[in-house]
Amino acid sequence: MVPSAELRVYQPLEAFPPHEQAHWERHIVDGRLWLGPPRYRQEVTSAGAGILVPTGEDGAYVKVVDGRYHVCPWRTTLRVLAGMLSFREAAVFDDPAAFVSDAGARRATRELRRLRRREPWQLSTIMHSPWHVPVRWFVLFD
Repeated sequence: MVPSAELRVYQPLEAFPPHEQAHWERHIVDGRLWLGPPRYRQEVTSAGAGILVPTGEDGAYVKVVDGRYHVCPWRTTLRVLAGMLSFREAAVFDDPAAFVSDAGARRATRELRRLRRREPWQLSTIMHSPWHVPVRWFVLFD
């Protein structure tokens, strides 16, 4: 496992669309705030590289501030798809297709477009950076 920094953005429960707000309220009422860390399964690409694919129910981090619930949805599938495409486009390797095949990239692009078309309000609320905390993250704070 590679150490990484994580920046989470929590939003008040009221900031979510009504159906998503009801979803997170059910999680809170049912006591399912902590489902454990996101779960993944390993898939092997055609070039033999392994990638992790999310499985199971997507959860959220929840904080209570001044008696109000604030939610940071994991949106694991959205983050994995965007990460795969970003990794491939970064071209840090001679052959990025060894990690994300052309077919895998097309599939990820289609799935990401489908997610954004069906639920355009969903944005990634968690950012990761391996090995360090990026200085640009501190621009958000006084």
